[in-house]
Amino acid sequence: MGEVMPDRMRDEELADFVERVERGDVAGVVADLISAVPEDWGHGYNWDWKEANSERFDKFIQTVLAASGAKLSLELVTELLANYVFVLVDQPDATDRGLVMWGRYLAARVDEVTEYVTDVMVTYSKSPDASWPTADLEEIARDSAKLSKRLSQRPTAD
Repeated sequence: MGEVMPDRMRDEELADFVERVERGDVAGVVADLISAVPEDWGHGYNWDWKEANSERFDKFIQTVLAASGAKLSLELVTELLANYVFVLVDQPDATDRGLVMWGRYLAARVDEVTEYVTDVMVTYSKSPDASWPTADLEEIARDSAKLSKRLSQRPTAD
């Protein structure tokens, strides 16, 4: 899996992204990732580099996702978090960290959907109770936040 695939990110490019975050250019990296090709970040690429630099790569993912809120595409977040299942799985609690980040991302997106429903759908709704979708979405957001908190407080794996 370590061979360079044509038209895919080279190890040097991945290392540059990680080093930029380590130097504090988090906003610049997030800006670059907003327009990134999700497939370039797939768990099947840069396998050897990711395994050799697993702690750095883990911190990179955590930092970027925390700083980006819900700005990154669902496809890119899915690719980044897939690394927890396939590449970083040997680290203690890697899956739990991935689940916590996934929960936070979904909770942030639920807020975005709630805003859309409130501003667009409810305004033009013919429903006698036009507030129902907002209330349901707020409940989903609360549930997502609770799940994220519960996962982050689980006991660590042996």
